[in-house]
Amino acid sequence: MLPRLRTRAVQTAPVMALVTAALAVGACLDATPGSSAASSPPAVAATPRADTTLRGPADAPRVASYRLTASLDAVEHRVTARGTIRWLNASRVPAEELYLHLYLNAFSSERTLFLRSPSYRSRSGATLRTPGGLTVQRLSSPSHGGVDLWEDAAPHSPGDPEDTTDIRVPLPAPVPPGETLELEVEFTAQLPSIVERTGFAGSFHMVGQWFPKLARREPDGRWAHFAFHPHAEFYADFGDYDVTLEVPAGFVVGATGQRIEQRVTGERRTERYRAEAVHDFAWAAWDGFEVEERTVGATKITLLAPPHTAPARAATWESLEHALPYLG
Repeated sequence: MLPRLRTRAVQTAPVMALVTAALAVGACLDATPGSSAASSPPAVAATPRADTTLRGPADAPRVASYRLTASLDAVEHRVTARGTIRWLNASRVPAEELYLHLYLNAFSSERTLFLRSPSYRSRSGATLRTPGGLTVQRLSSPSHGGVDLWEDAAPHSPGDPEDTTDIRVPLPAPVPPGETLELEVEFTAQLPSIVERTGFAGSFHMVGQWFPKLARREPDGRWAHFAFHPHAEFYADFGDYDVTLEVPAGFVVGATGQRIEQRVTGERRTERYRAEAVHDFAWAAWDGFEVEERTVGATKITLLAPPHTAPARAATWESLEHALPYLG
């Protein structure tokens, strides 16, 4: 099965950075654990390598920004993380609560809204072989004395006791309009077997929608929050991301933004990525990636792909070389 090709261009100064993803998880989904297909997923990411920070729209307000440190256990398929979230109340109304999307909990059981929906069957329809999910150990704020706000978090999505992808967190005191709330968070993301655009297959890890993500608050004070549905999209505010990833030393990483640091210490590799004015952060890690690099015009492109995918790689490069001149 050839990958479906996806490209996203992001304008930067002085050059345009291009992020390309080529996904074909069907081969992984049909494979049994331990089989060659299960350990050889498709091309996943092309991460730009440049000295400048990857930037989104110049006028995007930084409403929700994340600084995270995460460690991948490639045997247990588990990401342990902690960090800081800075949220600006950009609405006209004081905020007395927060809503957070725990998207990964869509794969915690077959009874979640995502997996029990008939719409899901019209997508991949893949079977959830190994459940996953997102567990928040602690959510606190120096502004509120460091108390654990998560203790008062709602136990499930509003009106749906079998779904935990949309969680309300009351605040001890309102956040006035124009003020910033700093949050400290600790969480664990247990990756599921790949069903939809995130999870693991063998030693391949696609880590998407893996952290507690603040919902968007509209100017009138309404939270745009919702349980994760197969036809939902990831509506969110823009912000800056500074993410440090630790993986086994033999793994290759592709991630949102620019890699600004890397080092290997013993059996672990640490890489740090930064992206400005974006509204999400995803990454992939695998010890089977093969790396190809080319420069098309003024854009340096790094393609991460599995072995034995020459036709898919050729199609990817052909698409990029054709499209880039039209993107400026």
